[in-house]
Amino acid sequence: SKKMALNHFLEQFNINTPDLVFRIGDQGQPNGNDHEFLKGPGGFSSGNIDAQSLFPVPVFDREGRILRSIHATREALQQITHI
Repeated sequence: SKKMALNHFLEQFNINTPDLVFRIGDQGQPNGNDHEFLKGPGGFSSGNIDAQSLFPVPVFDREGRILRSIHATREALQQITHI
């Protein structure tokens, strides 16, 4: 699972705070296959979100429009590489 992969990554790089790791998926809604993986800061959705929670957050373009699918992933990666 993605959560197991994240835990392995955290262990390998000795990261104690998973919220510091950028995570993106398309099924962030409750019962979605990415929900647990995307919970908390660092979780972004390129698709569905949990309307009852602050996280995951959608990906926005520079004009404030919500992006989806590969467009969201591409924009998010471009934004974090320019930080």
